[in-house]
Amino acid sequence: MRRARLVSIGSAVIAVLLGWLAASSPAAFADTDSTQGLDVIVVDSSSVREAEQAIPLTLSLIGLLATQQDGSKVVFIDTDGPGEAIGPFAASDSDFASIRSEILARLGADSSYEPQSIVEALDEARSTLSTYGAPAGSSIYVALGGGNDFAFDELSYTVAPLVNRIATHGWTVKGLSLHAGDQRSAQFLDAISRPTGGGVFSLSSGDDLKPLGDHIIGFGAAGSVEEFASKTLVDAPLTSSRIPIMPGTEETTLYFYKESPGGSFQLVNPLGELVPNVDGVTSQVVESDNLAIWRLVNPVAGNWKVETVEVEGRISVWGHAADQYDLILRTLSPMPTGEPNTLLAYLAQDGRTAVLKGVRMFANITSPDSSTTSYELFDNGTRGDSKAGDGYYSVILPPLDMAGSYAVTLNARWLGFNYEIASNHALEARPFPAFHVETGQVRDLVPGEATNIGTVSVHLDGGPYSIDPSDIEIGLATSTEKSGMLELVPHRLYGDGSAWQFDMLFTPSDFGSETLQFSLSIEYGGRTFTEPSSSIAISTVASESPPVSIVPAAVESQPAPAVPAPAAASNVPVAGVAVPPAPQAAFPWLVVAILVAVAVPIAAGVVYFLTRPKPYGYIYTESDDELVDFSNLERHPIFRFFYRGLIRGSELNIPGFEGLVFHFMKDRIDVKSFGEHSTVRVNNQPLIDSATISDKTWIGTEGKLYTFLNSPPPVEPAGAD
Repeated sequence: MRRARLVSIGSAVIAVLLGWLAASSPAAFADTDSTQGLDVIVVDSSSVREAEQAIPLTLSLIGLLATQQDGSKVVFIDTDGPGEAIGPFAASDSDFASIRSEILARLGADSSYEPQSIVEALDEARSTLSTYGAPAGSSIYVALGGGNDFAFDELSYTVAPLVNRIATHGWTVKGLSLHAGDQRSAQFLDAISRPTGGGVFSLSSGDDLKPLGDHIIGFGAAGSVEEFASKTLVDAPLTSSRIPIMPGTEETTLYFYKESPGGSFQLVNPLGELVPNVDGVTSQVVESDNLAIWRLVNPVAGNWKVETVEVEGRISVWGHAADQYDLILRTLSPMPTGEPNTLLAYLAQDGRTAVLKGVRMFANITSPDSSTTSYELFDNGTRGDSKAGDGYYSVILPPLDMAGSYAVTLNARWLGFNYEIASNHALEARPFPAFHVETGQVRDLVPGEATNIGTVSVHLDGGPYSIDPSDIEIGLATSTEKSGMLELVPHRLYGDGSAWQFDMLFTPSDFGSETLQFSLSIEYGGRTFTEPSSSIAISTVASESPPVSIVPAAVESQPAPAVPAPAAASNVPVAGVAVPPAPQAAFPWLVVAILVAVAVPIAAGVVYFLTRPKPYGYIYTESDDELVDFSNLERHPIFRFFYRGLIRGSELNIPGFEGLVFHFMKDRIDVKSFGEHSTVRVNNQPLIDSATISDKTWIGTEGKLYTFLNSPPPVEPAGAD
């Protein structure tokens, strides 16, 4: 016996190795584009025949797997003939009844069983999943247990490489224990299922079918699973159990579990009509001793009823409908505390907003202190809803005074059908930056003269909050031909160029009236936050200087000078020419103005070139090796003179820095990006446009990390530990 067992184990090992070769061969038949789910049932024939209810329970399991709404198919493999698999098949196949009959005949046939063929059957299941290109999440159900002569310790060792191979594809092994109390087989099933993320389920009685069915339905369900009835019947039928089906449902599946094998279920639609067991179009039924599965196509909306005929013992009725509608919450999170917020939700069908009639929507909001408040959302153009009948439901929430996490449960209810769907969400509330504008002198401004018209400040939870000046957006409406100019002057700049308080200096260009509108627009809490301010009206007065009188200048007449008589040159007389006195030369104001206009820019340029900040700082590698000393960097004389405060990354000879420019200013250093270049990260943030660097800033590119330092790191003294 020992020798036969060793030979059998050796055959199983060879089968596993051949399976590996087939899976790794270029000629493997796997269809990598397949997305349809596939489940394989591996049955130990000897165990099924020895258990009292194993055969009908196995058929019930096949019915459950074959009616999944995600389109999954099933393959049946038994240990009597692992190479003679049945399938793939689904309950919707026209020959499903004959397939069930074939499986039933296989389970009831005489066994040609050998002790180690469970390994070959498991490897055949793996090969089947590979051949059909089964996606991750497909499962292998292994059913065994009872009085077999398995050497489980040796089996566990033999199948371990095969189980690991199954797990690498994302497939799971799930054990089905056919005999209650059989610890040896349960331990073996746990050993082969646990590495794949599966589990072990009992399948020894009708009571075990319901929890197993709940797992299968819930694992593959794309919609919702709901229990409609759970009772114990004793000498009395179940005459009415309401099953609501919502409008627009294209398909629903009902599961009827019963403890005893006898009796049957009947289904009545909302019109009072008895639904036939199967008509091939609107209904389909799969029945076994302990389970009946009804699949309804385009069912009538309303309340259906289920009735029992000669059924005793425990029963339960469950339904699974592929929800046609998703309930979506569109409100941005986090929400600002201390001000009203709009709650917005809608129903989506196939990813698009569904506009439905006869639907009411509600929201239950639970605050961090566990208090719950209910609100109704509307799609009638009121209470925060912008447009009636567009499918978006809204309500304006009162200011939230408490920061923290809020739980939101949305409910959509269909009037007249007593049916609803729900969805759960979480929203966060936190303090947001507050924008304050205090006005100063806004009347009687003088054109061309800068006036402080007020102060802009930003606070967060009562304290200052610094922002970049570009975060303040300004709108200006004017009655003048040319609008004035507004300058924001920070009270105090921080190291990154931000400030929390600004003076508003406004210079009108002409007399008249102008209106300023401010808004704060920043990225905060992972979202774009915009807060407008009230408008500021500005008036400008005309100049009251007295008009300048223009008086003609008096011209003093002078006697004409005597002209000496010309010498007679000929007999023709020559008329004398009176020469007026030379006028007094005027001061050359135009020349002076031209010279000043030329000299001032030149002088400003000279001052700028002489006062430009010099490059400073160092770049070190991860191993503290100095790569760049900006102050002593060898550069072309032209670049050194004209672009003293700008250093291109290409001048540093560091791979990945080619598309960077370092801009040295008096109070900061900016790194800007231009052109095509490798990805650069500054302090673990991708460099999109520009970033400010300072002492100990990290710069990463092409898999290497560099550090910018204002000064070289201290050198440890010799001999230091």
